[in-house]
Amino acid sequence: LRLARVLEYRQKYDEALKLLSVDNPGTFAGRFNEVKGDIYAAQGKADDARNAYLAAMVADGSELLDRNFLQMKLNNLSPANTAGESGSHSGEPAAGQAPSGAPGEGE
Repeated sequence: LRLARVLEYRQKYDEALKLLSVDNPGTFAGRFNEVKGDIYAAQGKADDARNAYLAAMVADGSELLDRNFLQMKLNNLSPANTAGESGSHSGEPAAGQAPSGAPGEGE
């Protein structure tokens, strides 16, 4: 899990996901799915991230997770992506990032 987090930080998402492709993570299934969700969110894949976070909430070992933090991650996913949009169009903030000021705003 730690190496997957390092790979995520280095933006080596495919390598991180490959590392997390374990047949039976046992009681770590919740953590594995949470990290997968974080990676998908970093890639802008809100639907995949949402599915991974929801799987984390019901997986073995989910009692070890901070459910409030996990719910916050779910809430921070772009609502526009719930309709099946990819989130790759310009101007949309990445999951977990606050939107910048509106165009034309000056201080």
